[in-house]
Amino acid sequence: MTLLPGEREELHARLAAELTRSRHQVAAELAHHWAAAGRAPEGLVASVAAGREAEAVFGLAEAVQHLERALELWDLVPEAAELVGLDLAALLAWTAELAHQTGAGPRAVWERRWDDAGQAAGEGLRRLPAQEAAPLRVRLCVQGLRAQAELAALARARRDSDALTDRLERALQLLGTAREAVIEVAPVTPTAAAWQAVAEAEHDRARAHPNPRSWEEAAAAWEALQRPPIVAYCRWRQAEALVAAGAPTADAALPARAAHAIAQRLGARPLQDEIERLAQRARLDLAPPRHPTDQGSGLGELLGLTPREAEVLGLVARGYTNRQIAAALVISVNTASVHVSHILGKLDAQNRIEAAAIAHRLAPATHAAPSELPG
Repeated sequence: MTLLPGEREELHARLAAELTRSRHQVAAELAHHWAAAGRAPEGLVASVAAGREAEAVFGLAEAVQHLERALELWDLVPEAAELVGLDLAALLAWTAELAHQTGAGPRAVWERRWDDAGQAAGEGLRRLPAQEAAPLRVRLCVQGLRAQAELAALARARRDSDALTDRLERALQLLGTAREAVIEVAPVTPTAAAWQAVAEAEHDRARAHPNPRSWEEAAAAWEALQRPPIVAYCRWRQAEALVAAGAPTADAALPARAAHAIAQRLGARPLQDEIERLAQRARLDLAPPRHPTDQGSGLGELLGLTPREAEVLGLVARGYTNRQIAAALVISVNTASVHVSHILGKLDAQNRIEAAAIAHRLAPATHAAPSELPG
């Protein structure tokens, strides 16, 4: 039986009402049915609630979809801010941050509608109260800088000097706004410095100054805050900058590999695709590094190390830093540091050099030559 438009809306409204009375109501289902019923206020409230529920269980891509529906409904709902407990600027910033974490960025960014992305960030900044929500200003500036970096690249490709000048001026203004906001919020939020690091790196990208170190610093800042999605984005950009700077492919492969592993684990398909395209262009190997071989496993047993500690010792013997170990094994820098400390204790070694010497004496054939070390 074919339902007429009015009948379809009535059916969705009844389903939503039944779900509301249920003890097992799910916000995502409510949001879908209220929106399909044309009940914008109820759909808005349920969409925001669904976004919160999805974020709580790390369903970030799903959360973004719910929040994007909320943004579509916003202008249809009088006093929307009072209904959902946050204003439009906060909703925009929340959506942008979650999208950034999934690697999808604002939909406009990943679909290459850079002008739309830049305008969305600018609109969010204009709506923010002058003396409030500095943390949101920082995040919106980062989104705006990302869009301006892409628009600047397009202007260069088209040899449009006027457009390029405009994009660089806007990028500089956004960076200035971000820096001012960071000064306001740095004493009260640990993410301020991390967002500024991303802003500085995006500004370098806008100027076509490949700066792997700026992306390394940004990734390290987010690693310390245990935010893998943003770490993956920064590692991708770090690898991209290394390629642009003419670094050896082995060096660029390390951050690319780490970013790819995180994107796969999170199901961040758009970011994963971007990393794979970079790897294809630059001939980077995204495969995990080979383990220290069977001899390395035997070395672990001989020294009373766990299999993971044996892997870490093999990398220490090759001269890897904790950060390089973390990238190679796709673990946090803090975890790598803990493993190294445990190894030093078990070997009764004073430092990494002594531990490496022990590994070389007992299994000299298992370790790579210094020429294989990452930069």
